[in-house]
Amino acid sequence: MGNRWIRSFVLKSLGLLILTVATFNAVQAQEGRGLIIGQVTDPQGAVIPNATVTALRESTRQSYTAQTSGGGNFSIPYLLPGTYTISVEATGFKKEERRGVTVDVAAKINLNIVLEVGSVSETVLLLMVHT
Repeated sequence: MGNRWIRSFVLKSLGLLILTVATFNAVQAQEGRGLIIGQVTDPQGAVIPNATVTALRESTRQSYTAQTSGGGNFSIPYLLPGTYTISVEATGFKKEERRGVTVDVAAKINLNIVLEVGSVSETVLLLMVHT
């Protein structure tokens, strides 16, 4: 009967160890980064494909870049928490900037951008204020 008890104890301990390691790995795998998604359109609502969308983290100057799809959609994943300036550029349109975009841990921010017709050398600046 002693061997049966030892075997049961070892199996239960092994099961607990496997559960602990699996839980630790799951916690480690949780992403603490944010995501910005959106769509770029013109003033009439037509989508703008191939626009360049850049997210610049203001504290470190680290940038992340994406291109809009044929449907004008973009996604910038894996952003560290912080405050960002989002800029959008496309041929035949004024450059658009959104400053003060706050990305929190695991945040998903929907940011739709309307580009005005003009030259890329012209910039439209919007300051995002959170209340």
